Amino acid sequence: MNRQAEFILTIIGAAFSILSTIFIVLYALFLGWGFTVSMGYTSSEDVIFFGVFAVIIGIIVLVTIASAVIGFIAAFKIKADVPKIRTYAILLIVFGGLQISSIQGILFLIAGILTLTRKPAEKTESGEQTKWE
Repeated sequence: MNRQAEFILTIIGAAFSILSTIFIVLYALFLGWGFTVSMGYTSSEDVIFFGVFAVIIGIIVLVTIASAVIGFIAAFKIKADVPKIRTYAILLIVFGGLQISSIQGILFLIAGILTLTRKPAEKTESGEQTKWE
């Protein structure tokens, strides 16, 4: 079955996930560098805030890295039309739901929903496949 749209949406979503991971890490590095430069002028509340911020950024980075890896794996499994394609579609929907506020989350959701709702080709008596129209 031709799943070109799902493949392209998933590849673009995974690429955006890699780009957002790079930008998030750079943002955290620059913020951490600014924090360490001003270390002598900060209070204990600022140190607590930075610790919580670092944990949240770490979780976000892990989710975006995992979504990039799962996105690329799912894209090529969708392209190959493997038997367990519904599992990859559900993974795309889950990671899309986790990142719903970003473009890659929306792309993963659309690709996952398209993959789940696409009907398989119907086989005729002669063994040939026909398209749904």
